[in-house]
Amino acid sequence: MNFLKKGFHIKEYIRNRKSLSFLMKFLHRKELWDLKNKHSVANGLAIGFFVAFIIPIGQFVLSTILCTIFRANIPVAAMGTLITNPFTFVPWYTFAIYIGNLVLSFFDYYEKIPNLEKLNMTNILDMWATLGIAWIIGILILSIAMSLIGYLIVLLSWKYLEKYLDKLKHNDFLVKE
Repeated sequence: MNFLKKGFHIKEYIRNRKSLSFLMKFLHRKELWDLKNKHSVANGLAIGFFVAFIIPIGQFVLSTILCTIFRANIPVAAMGTLITNPFTFVPWYTFAIYIGNLVLSFFDYYEKIPNLEKLNMTNILDMWATLGIAWIIGILILSIAMSLIGYLIVLLSWKYLEKYLDKLKHNDFLVKE
């Protein structure tokens, strides 16, 4: 937990890299890096969760761009994107397809997955089209729902987190510099 005392080193990493140093004019605001502002942290987690489900690659870049626009915490957003990783990717996307199928069946739009006894290109394309629509709807619902859940968790648990971090700050065994 000593990294919370020292802060995140992403800002210094960007500043020290010549190829990334131009970004510092966008990333200099305190609320983008500080863990003391509950709305900045909550927005960062919500953005991280949202981006994690919307795109499978480039999540850190998109979350950083959105954090600078909405003045949210960049390191928290980056950690929030890790909710979808190579180990959890398949279960989350399967759950998204399940949610999409539920929504499509509610609106009576859902079509059965084609019978694959006669394996041909038309059946495979029909199956992917059906799953694709369900996946898109499910992923949108899942990303919005997880963003709201993450935002509310931070806001509702903020007082507990402040007390916990204050305890950690006053314990001598953690503050070894």
